[in-house]
Amino acid sequence: MGPKKVKYNLHSSIKVSSPIALSALQNSYPSSTGSFRPELIELVFKPMLDFLHQIGSFLMFNAYPFFAYKSNTDVISLDYALFRENPGVVDAGNEFRYFSHFDAQIDAVFAALSALKYDDIRMVVTETGWSSNGTRMRLVQASKKLMHIMAISSAEIEEQQGSGGNNLTSSVFN
Repeated sequence: MGPKKVKYNLHSSIKVSSPIALSALQNSYPSSTGSFRPELIELVFKPMLDFLHQIGSFLMFNAYPFFAYKSNTDVISLDYALFRENPGVVDAGNEFRYFSHFDAQIDAVFAALSALKYDDIRMVVTETGWSSNGTRMRLVQASKKLMHIMAISSAEIEEQQGSGGNNLTSSVFN
């Protein structure tokens, strides 16, 4: 269904929401190897991305550095996950040095889009956060700081893409 078939021609003022979880990625590390799960490409992603391209909407996705950190504490440092000062992680594929796992997650999605030749579709992080459930106060304070820094990082990405400041936050008060 293209823009010409949308009843009342509202396609330019009402955007379609299609958030995905990062579990839809086959690869996300290093970021330059980001790719969608093969079984989802033809069935889900190509039709969805074609539609989003036709109507000028965004690919929306949820990025939670907390879950990646929790599952990979031997590889991902807490400082890297929380935007704290750290030496960074260099991606040999694109030679970028990432100082936050959040930024690396965003680039992994971009690499997945690029691999399918959809790098003209703008992206929006629709959910992000850091779980504070059952953690000590020190990590609750870190969570607050993280949310502030993520907002700044997202704003910089949106400025580069011209996507106009769309963000949602989750897992702040659990």
